[in-house]
Amino acid sequence: MLILSGDIGATNTRMAFVETKNHSTIIHKEINFTSANFNSVQKIIEHTIAISNLYPQLIGLGVAGPVHNQVCITTNLPWHVDRQDLILATGVQNIHLINDLEAIAWGISSLQAEDYLEIHSAEPNANGNIAIIAAGTGLGKAGICRNNGINYPFPSEGGHADFAPANTLEWEMWQFFAARYGHVSWERIVSGQGIPIILEFLLYYTQETLPPILLEQETTKIDAAMIVAAANTGKCSLCEQALEIFVRLYGREVGNYALNILATGGIYLAGGIASKLLSRLNTPNFLAAIFNKGRMQSLMHKMPIRVLLNNKAALYGAAIAAMQSLTN
Repeated sequence: MLILSGDIGATNTRMAFVETKNHSTIIHKEINFTSANFNSVQKIIEHTIAISNLYPQLIGLGVAGPVHNQVCITTNLPWHVDRQDLILATGVQNIHLINDLEAIAWGISSLQAEDYLEIHSAEPNANGNIAIIAAGTGLGKAGICRNNGINYPFPSEGGHADFAPANTLEWEMWQFFAARYGHVSWERIVSGQGIPIILEFLLYYTQETLPPILLEQETTKIDAAMIVAAANTGKCSLCEQALEIFVRLYGREVGNYALNILATGGIYLAGGIASKLLSRLNTPNFLAAIFNKGRMQSLMHKMPIRVLLNNKAALYGAAIAAMQSLTN
């Protein structure tokens, strides 16, 4: 069966034709898009089919936002995605929508050892839950409940839970974010959109000026990639401090979520930021932020932690979940 699989993110969208053969899933013709260049998922699907000259029998989409009754209003894009609308527009009768992190959860079983880096080794509980958390444009979460060798992936919108400051600096930062957004979620801080605002806060808090290395940029908008690059040069102490705060809070929330769902089956870190900050995540400081859970520290140490290096997990997963939907 030929499946059109999609990983619909707020920044980037990956589409691919996926074929299932002999209990294996094979990706063909992967095409990447900038999401903002389109005004709907329907247009992305139509464009993909047109330039590929292939017509799928089934479409599976992992979409960045909560999916309810096969409808999704994307969190960081102004899109309304409705399966019935897509069926009418494309003529493909079998279409299945899931959350993008849930798609990764479905795709985990398709990965090989070379598709991830284990930054903390431990023996996973064969029936333990698995946590997936991804910092990118937003902060996505999902999980896998396992029972008798069967995986049951599930979505989460836990990235929108309230951020809790743990010291004076973080309390000041919470007030800075609250003045801008009202509700301060973990996603507001632990995401690509959060890193520049952490730097803004530090400029306000220290009363320092924007570092020269950032003033030299030919743009008025400083984004996360610029801050990471400046920090890596060693010429921007504020950028370095912003990343230290980000990495510490990322680790803390990873640990929070792992405890929330008792992820003794392991923790998977996905998303573009994890791969770009790999050298900062593969450190004792990041792991300490995850493990620092009081009386639960010994439990945390029993959870293996892996960074996904293969960004195709959601494409595999969206296709697998769509196939599974045909039998339900």
